[in-house]
Amino acid sequence: MAKLPDTITQKIQSYCDNRAAGDSNLSQSHIYKQLVDMTNKFLQGGSGRKDGMDMKQKVLVLLGIHATHGTDQAIHFSVTGALQAGCSPEQIHDALELALLTGGGQAVARVQFASNVLDHYRGAAGGGKAIMAFAEHVQRG
Repeated sequence: MAKLPDTITQKIQSYCDNRAAGDSNLSQSHIYKQLVDMTNKFLQGGSGRKDGMDMKQKVLVLLGIHATHGTDQAIHFSVTGALQAGCSPEQIHDALELALLTGGGQAVARVQFASNVLDHYRGAAGGGKAIMAFAEHVQRG
């Protein structure tokens, strides 16, 4: 049985390794290639609607959805996607706070993990604590 990661950094590295291995295995699948191409096209502005959301807005919405209903891997993907799209940490935290407000108790651990992923890639500390302070403030009214 594989040893579980001890730290956020180990957990994130494990997601990166698993994603690379999975992408390598799935790259042989025609359907997977189509799915990746469609996702990339949509995120990069290919919705075809005039005045639709830009890429930053799309990845922030995706992050909010993953932070309320997604897996840790999906959250990791969304946070890194938001950073790659040029979203600021403040924009990412806004999306996470909205996810916390709308996702209720089930979103707390996911939002805290997303904040820790953001901290990991920014080389900072304490974002998970900042989200929890926000949650306590909301509870107090």
